[in-house]
Amino acid sequence: MNVYAQTPVDLTTHQPSTAPPSGATLEWHNGLPISAANLITGSQVTAATPGIYYAVYNYGGTPACYSQPSSLRVLTNTCPATIVDLSTAVDATSVPASATVTYHSGSTPSAANQLSSTTVATASTVTTYYAAYKTYDASNSSYCYSNVSPIVVVQTVCCLATVAPALSTTQVSNVCPAPTVNLSNIVATNQPANTTLTWHSGVPATAANQLTNVSSLPAGTYYAAIYDPVNNCYSGTAVTPVTATLTNCPLPLQAKVWLQGALFGVTAANGVMRDDLRAGNRLPASSPYTSWSALTSTQPVSNTAAVFGVTGNDAIVDWVFVELRSPSNFSLVVDSRSALVQRDGDIVDVDGVTPIQFSQAAAGNYYVAVRHRNHLGVMTATAVPLSLTGTVVDFRNPATSTYRISTALTNQSQVSVAQGMAMWAGNALQDKVVIYQGTSNDVSAIALQVKGPANITGSPTYVLNGYNTGDVNLDGKTIFQGTGADVNFIYLNVTSNHPGNISGTNIFIIREQLP
Repeated sequence: MNVYAQTPVDLTTHQPSTAPPSGATLEWHNGLPISAANLITGSQVTAATPGIYYAVYNYGGTPACYSQPSSLRVLTNTCPATIVDLSTAVDATSVPASATVTYHSGSTPSAANQLSSTTVATASTVTTYYAAYKTYDASNSSYCYSNVSPIVVVQTVCCLATVAPALSTTQVSNVCPAPTVNLSNIVATNQPANTTLTWHSGVPATAANQLTNVSSLPAGTYYAAIYDPVNNCYSGTAVTPVTATLTNCPLPLQAKVWLQGALFGVTAANGVMRDDLRAGNRLPASSPYTSWSALTSTQPVSNTAAVFGVTGNDAIVDWVFVELRSPSNFSLVVDSRSALVQRDGDIVDVDGVTPIQFSQAAAGNYYVAVRHRNHLGVMTATAVPLSLTGTVVDFRNPATSTYRISTALTNQSQVSVAQGMAMWAGNALQDKVVIYQGTSNDVSAIALQVKGPANITGSPTYVLNGYNTGDVNLDGKTIFQGTGADVNFIYLNVTSNHPGNISGTNIFIIREQLP
C-alpha cells in the first residue's frame, strides 16, 4: 500500500510555554544519549514525522551539559490500516508493579476521559492522547493516576493506487475512418475497487500531466495509471506505457456522373443510363485504363457473375477513371484510380456497391476529375474538401460548379441532358477533343475500327460488336454507316448540342475542359 501523504507534527506545540532557565536553550533530539549528533533542525522540529523525540535544555559548556530528556512519541497508522495502537508507545517492562497503563483523551487523567480501547482511529488533524500509570490507593479506596506522557497521533493517508495497471492491450492504433487513437476502450484487469483508470503524458502520474480527452489522440506513448479519488492520489511511477500508432486511412469519395453515350435514347427526366454493355456481356473484368498509371491500384472484378449480374439502378454501365488533383496545382494528379459507374450515376468500387477509396491521398482539399475512355473528362471548378467520412461530388447536378478553360461560350465542361449534366460523348480517338469533320476527327477513328480485321469485306455498314471506343452510345456496337451509326451522335453533339456552336457548323471542335 502506497503512503501518499502524512500529517506533520509541530513539536513546538508540545514544549513548555515558560521561558527556558537562564543561560539554557530548548532543543529537540531524536535519539539517546543526547548529543549534537541527534539534534534535529528547526524545519524538522516544526514538521516532525512519526518517531520518538526528546526535549532537553542545553546549558552549554564543553562538553555540552543537558538536562534530563522529556520524551514525546509520535505514532501513525501503518497502511493499509487506518488505526493506531497506543500501547505500542509504552515500554511494558518499565510499568511499576501493581500499576496499569491507561490512556486518556485529556491531559488530566480521570475515569471520565479514559479510553476504553488502546486502538484509536487516525484523523486528518493531529490528535494528542495521554498515557498514565493507574494504581489503587487502598487507604482511600480509590484509584490515582501518575503524571501523563503525551502520545501524538498523526494520520498517514493510504493510497489505494499501488500497482501499475495490467491492461487489456499495450499497443493501439486508430480505427478508420478515425484519424486519431482512442484509449477509452482499454481496461485494467487489476484495478482496485473505488479507483479509476487515468491516462497521462508523462511519469510519474500526476494531475498536471493527466489527459482529459483520451478518445482522440495523436500517435505517441501514453501512460496508464490508477487514481484513488477518496485520497486524491495516483499510482505515481507505477504506470503502464501504451504505444499509439496511426495508420493511413483510405480516403472515400462518393462521386456521381452521367455518361452521355449511355443516355442517348433516355428522355425521361428521372431516367437512368442504359447498361447495354453489361447486358451484352461486353464489360471487361479488368480496368481499360491500365496505361493511365493509376496511383491507387484497382484489382479486377473478382466475381463478374455477381457484380455484372446486378440489374436495376445499381447495374454497372462501364468503367471510369477518377482523379484527385492538387489544390495548389490542378494539373498535378496526387491520386487516381479506376472505378465502375452504375446506371444511376454512382461511381463505385470493383465490388459494384462500395464507394471508391484512395490510398495515396490524405483528407484535405482536392480538385476532383472524372475521365472516360470515349467521353471528355470533367473536373470541379474548385478544390473540394474531402474527409474520411466521405464526400459527395455530384457532376450530374447542374448546381455543381465545374472547371472551364475560360468563360467563353465555346468552353462547356458538360452537355445538358434531360437528367441534368453529362460528360460529352464522342471522343473515339481519345485525344481530348470531339471532332466531326477536320483533322484528327473522331468519325475517321470509328471508320478505322469498323473496317478492321473482323470486317473481311471492308463494308462501311459492318457492325463491330464488342468493347470499343468507337461505340459512342455504349450499346456494344460500333457502327460507321447505317441505322444507329455512332457518327450521328458525334454530329448531333457538334452541330446541335453545344451552345458555343452558334452557326451549327460541322467543323466545330468540342474541347475537353481539363487543365
